[in-house]
Amino acid sequence: MNTVSIVIKAYNEVSKIDAAIRSALRAAHEVYPWPLEVVVADGLSLDGTARRAARWSRHAPVRVVQLIYADDRNCGSGVELGFAASRGDWVFLMDGDMVLQPGFLAQAIAFLQSHPRCAGVSGVLEDEALRNGSDVIRERKGLSRTPGLQPWLNGGGLYRREAVVQAGGYAGDERLAAYEEADLGLRLRTAGWNLFRLPIPAVLHRGHADSTSVVLWRRWQSGRFRAAGHLLRVHGKGPFGRQVWTFFWHPLTMLGLWCLSFLTFLGLWLVPGVNTMDWRSVLVAGAPVSVLALQVGLRRDWSQVWTSWLDWHLHALGILWGLMTPWRDRRPQLAFRSLGHPR
Repeated sequence: MNTVSIVIKAYNEVSKIDAAIRSALRAAHEVYPWPLEVVVADGLSLDGTARRAARWSRHAPVRVVQLIYADDRNCGSGVELGFAASRGDWVFLMDGDMVLQPGFLAQAIAFLQSHPRCAGVSGVLEDEALRNGSDVIRERKGLSRTPGLQPWLNGGGLYRREAVVQAGGYAGDERLAAYEEADLGLRLRTAGWNLFRLPIPAVLHRGHADSTSVVLWRRWQSGRFRAAGHLLRVHGKGPFGRQVWTFFWHPLTMLGLWCLSFLTFLGLWLVPGVNTMDWRSVLVAGAPVSVLALQVGLRRDWSQVWTSWLDWHLHALGILWGLMTPWRDRRPQLAFRSLGHPR
């Protein structure tokens, strides 16, 4: 009999993990008579998230697995830890600050059953609140809301285990600090599968109340921006390489403008006979600042312009860093322990 696994990736979500687990268990009636299990993959939380989640294992089909080494903690390892510990033929991946919406799982399974070449299906991600500039930008781009065929599934989704096994055997690359969903989607599509987003609510994203500057700083510390370079390193020359490079066109454009600006300034100072007051040279040299001024003029929202501007530059630096960082071989298994009362 087919089994359905709901994998919840969590790190420091002690105030939200109960709601995530409760929403997952409520879906049991949607998949009946198939068994349902919930796997909480904890990234060595510091706030007691794993202990709180382990309480559920006393009276519900909840398993809690936790990384042993803090150096292994990132988004990719969290997904892979939960996937490796799960046993379902259908595996739904979500975060610890999400709440699975009623009715989605049944419709997602029905869609996959009627579309044999579809590897994964998601739905609309709804935000409980937009608390910072990064959330607003994500909402504006619609990466987790636009229905139809998808390059990858942002915001979680339900996957066929068979397809993931075909696409390398792992749901998350433990080397990736971010963009693990993009990596999985690209691997699945390279293996001949497709992905789809239904126009129905899938999860409610509760998020965190951190300011924009705190969110961006934590992403830099965690290596999220560097992961963009790693993703380009792995998939930039693949069959969907152009799509991956296009996805990062904002930071790559800024990187190109700054390089052009630097070379222009260098020419103004070092090349004999160059007119330093030539307006064209000055315009080229100041191209990055001109883009900033254009954004302000078009949007008239300084806070959003500044968030985008800073995000693009952090991504640009991260791409350079990721492309230049040695890329080690992927480990076949992560070190972890089981908590609570495994069933």
